[in-house]
Amino acid sequence: MFYGENKGRSFYVHISSYIDSPEGKLKFEVIYERYKGLMFYTANSVLGDTRDSEDIVHDAFLKIIEIIDEIDDPKSPQTRYLIVTITENKAIDLYRKRKAKTVVLCYTLLGKQPFVLSVNSRLAMLS
Repeated sequence: MFYGENKGRSFYVHISSYIDSPEGKLKFEVIYERYKGLMFYTANSVLGDTRDSEDIVHDAFLKIIEIIDEIDDPKSPQTRYLIVTITENKAIDLYRKRKAKTVVLCYTLLGKQPFVLSVNSRLAMLS
């Protein structure tokens, strides 16, 4: 699961230090405790990789800190939707970035017909 107890707590202490107002810190604490698991699940659903998903959750929390004053109620459905959207978009961005870097054009020895070989070893014939 997302972050061990010690790692998660030190992450929270570190990242919450970027928030100036006591109200913002309180909102962030509620968001962190309430949504960290959902955020990890969302990122991991897109990426399928624990380390990448943890990085995405970290990036999403940094984005949330930027807009913490705009969040009225950290327990509202609107906040949940916002947090899932931020996390999902960051995960999709990373997925696309990685996908673009891992595709290699190869040629078969028989007939030199081009195909795409990606890291996950899927082949897709090019027309």
